Amino acid sequence: MIDCSPLSKIFDLTNKRSLSESFDLLSKEEQLELISEHSWVFKSVRNTSEEVQLAAINCYADLFLCIPDPSEIVQLAAVKKDPKLILIINKPSIEVQMAAVQHNGYAIQYIDNPTYEMQVAAVMQSGSNIKYIRNQTPELQMIALEDNVINMFWIKMPTNEARVYYELYKDVQND
Repeated sequence: MIDCSPLSKIFDLTNKRSLSESFDLLSKEEQLELISEHSWVFKSVRNTSEEVQLAAINCYADLFLCIPDPSEIVQLAAVKKDPKLILIINKPSIEVQMAAVQHNGYAIQYIDNPTYEMQVAAVMQSGSNIKYIRNQTPELQMIALEDNVINMFWIKMPTNEARVYYELYKDVQND
């Protein structure tokens, strides 16, 4: 029985060429199938299409590290899969930063100068994310406390309103 899988085909092709050159000779469908079944191959190929890059990231987010100049679409897919990847993106757009925070609010800690909307999204997702916010506005403090009064622990300079709210609800939420 002859094996016609993309992996078998690429091994046949690599007898005379590099893995990257052999990968380029596969059809787009074969490339996608190969990446979805054997994502390790992606580390050895260059000049992949955006579609193949997205397929690789979908299989294993850390393959993003193998993409030299990812498009914004690829960056978005990567941070939605693993928000910590925002750390390695050179000058991520506001949209990419917001996607990371919306996917997981703790990503706010990795963003220099986050917008107020990002801060609100992070704290709304989990009040404890206020610990990553430098300028803890009264509104952010109340969002954090409404999530759980235990978040008072993370508020650096609580407003009077935050203190009163905490005193009123600390025993209610902790029962």
